[in-house]
Amino acid sequence: MPDSPKQIYDKIEGLKGKRLVYYLVPLFILFVFVGFALGNLMPGLLKNDEANIDWEKIQEVPKKESTMYRGRVVYTDPNFYPEDEIKYYLADDNGKTIILLKAYDEKLTVVEGLYVYVFGDVEKVMGTDEDVLVVEKVVVKN
Repeated sequence: MPDSPKQIYDKIEGLKGKRLVYYLVPLFILFVFVGFALGNLMPGLLKNDEANIDWEKIQEVPKKESTMYRGRVVYTDPNFYPEDEIKYYLADDNGKTIILLKAYDEKLTVVEGLYVYVFGDVEKVMGTDEDVLVVEKVVVKN
């Protein structure tokens, strides 16, 4: 009858010296062999199950063209557009509004009052026909 796990553990714990080496070296060689076998067999088995993809049939997603505007960044009351959280607009040299500006970080706060080139995508303001530029990049004009 096989020994209980406790008895097997006690026998292994009692190994010392040459008997421990004679036990560990074959165990190490066994695990190295199993590791190499699995390492060489698994990639071959995985490649057989992969689906073949026809790359010619897959169309590339067209990239959006970024829109560029030039003017001065001016602060406006955010209560005018509470749903969109618009705080800035771009004004021309005469102070007329070119387009509303919106950014998901603080880049517009940094360039407030400066003449800049702004790049981004144009969207509609909720509930109105006005356009808002979601600013992705700002370049300060000299």
